[in-house]
Amino acid sequence: MGYLYEHLITTSLAKTAKRLDLDTAHAYLSEVANHMFDLRTRWLNETQMNEVHKRYCEDFKMSIRFDHIENALIDADLLTNIDGLYSFKYKYCYYYFAAKHLMGRLSTDDGKEQLRRLAEHVYKEEFANILVFLAYLSREPIIVDEMLRASRAIYPDIEPCDFGDQMKFVAALHDRVPKTVMIEKDAKSARKEINQTIDQIEAQMPQPAEDADLNDALRINVAFKTIQILGQILKNRPGSIRGPAKMEIAEECYFLGLRALRALINVLEPHRDELVEFISQQLERFQKDPDERMKKARRVVSLLVEGIALSFIKKISGSVGTEALRQTYEELVAKHDHLEVKLIDLSVKLDHFQRFPANEFDQLIEDAGKQNNVFTTLMLRHFAFDHFYRYTVDRPIKQRYCSKLGIELRTVNLLEYKRATE
Repeated sequence: MGYLYEHLITTSLAKTAKRLDLDTAHAYLSEVANHMFDLRTRWLNETQMNEVHKRYCEDFKMSIRFDHIENALIDADLLTNIDGLYSFKYKYCYYYFAAKHLMGRLSTDDGKEQLRRLAEHVYKEEFANILVFLAYLSREPIIVDEMLRASRAIYPDIEPCDFGDQMKFVAALHDRVPKTVMIEKDAKSARKEINQTIDQIEAQMPQPAEDADLNDALRINVAFKTIQILGQILKNRPGSIRGPAKMEIAEECYFLGLRALRALINVLEPHRDELVEFISQQLERFQKDPDERMKKARRVVSLLVEGIALSFIKKISGSVGTEALRQTYEELVAKHDHLEVKLIDLSVKLDHFQRFPANEFDQLIEDAGKQNNVFTTLMLRHFAFDHFYRYTVDRPIKQRYCSKLGIELRTVNLLEYKRATE
């Protein structure tokens, strides 16, 4: 992401290169962004902009007219002036230049304090995006150190979720592994439906104030944002971070996500029977048979837990996933030989590797069968649905894994499918 946005900014500034050199433009815009950050605003009035201009000229010993630099930056499509209020034309420009200003102050006490503040409040969209650009712009170890410190402070007393013993309460909701059907459909349209659903869910995530108390919902949001930023650092620098450091970052991404998942499961598990009873009552008007109602209610609660676990795994794997980190993943799985770690690893390879990870998939199916681990089998089914709907996969591969996982693969006449979904 950083490479793309930096290219867009450089291309924009090239439009006015004869009037304003690149170095001056970067320094000036960094001062503007930092002033906005300090004032907690995205707009500066004419008086405030003139103050920024005056301080810039004094600090950098520059003699440049305000209207000259103003017109150049507006013509470059980086700044706007609407009724005397100045702002960056695009949000990413603000994040980029705020990060660039902080990059130059990381060795100062003020810069270190600001970095810590950003790392501790990553649930703020502004702070998270500044950190993403900072991690791209700077190779200073303090950035990774602060992010790891902040990450380890999230759920520090909670063990990572165990997909063995802890998830047995889900298996108890089933008399047997439920039957399921996969309807074959076009991967492009299925992927669009999935992505739209994900976007709708993420849009509903709360955006709290900076000083908000971190309740459980907000703490999960903090965990997700932290995983995302640490993952960006890994993916942006796979060839420049040394092996031990890459392992440390990857481990923290995996285990922060698993700690957060366990925290949520710890809330749900004691209320399993209450949830089943509540859902059964809601189903009463649709299903009169009490035994059938309870069976459906238990299935709904199981799907709820499965969906939560799947969303956490996909968040982790999506944040760290790149084939350039293959060796790091392999070492991590070898070091932590647990089902939950192997499931994250499989998710990474399904979504980010060119080759279908048949060996890893087969091994997990075998492990789940040997351990009679119903929950892992259910998760592998979700992986199959997600992957086969998102990506174009040869039908023999679909048939093989649907058969292994007890999924009925059904082909529907295209005309019938369209009628059913209209």
